[in-house]
Amino acid sequence: MQREKRHLNEKDLRRTMGSFSELWQALNVEEQRRLLSQLIEKVGFDSRSGKVTVSFHSPEAKALAQKGASR
Repeated sequence: MQREKRHLNEKDLRRTMGSFSELWQALNVEEQRRLLSQLIEKVGFDSRSGKVTVSFHSPEAKALAQKGASR
């Protein structure tokens, strides 16, 4: 079964995730895992450089994560 990919725009994602901290704390571990799996495609680690890379399912989620990291 192929999962349908939805296109999210950054404004909608920001609005939805506005109170993310409260939402995250209310979720159990399995719910947190499922939410992350919807946003993140894969995580890589280069042991030589110690660099971690994260690939997102959508460019909007990537842009939002990059903006959050630059704050």
